Amino acid sequence: MATLKEIGAQYRESAALVSKRIKELTPLLKQPMSAGDRQRLERRLYILRSMELDLRYWAGVCEHYYDPPNKTTK
Repeated sequence: MATLKEIGAQYRESAALVSKRIKELTPLLKQPMSAGDRQRLERRLYILRSMELDLRYWAGVCEHYYDPPNKTTK
């Protein structure tokens, strides 16, 4: 069974793969294409960016789940 830190690392790896795909697809927006194709590509990039944010968020949650809470001083 994987630890939360290991699961967090897997989320980070997945986020890196999604980020790589975003970087591959983004230049395609500069190429001529039909309005429908452009809309599909923009939607795909939107979903990939959302996935990347979620993966990075959950990676942080998993990696730091057992960290002591931050104490703020006044």
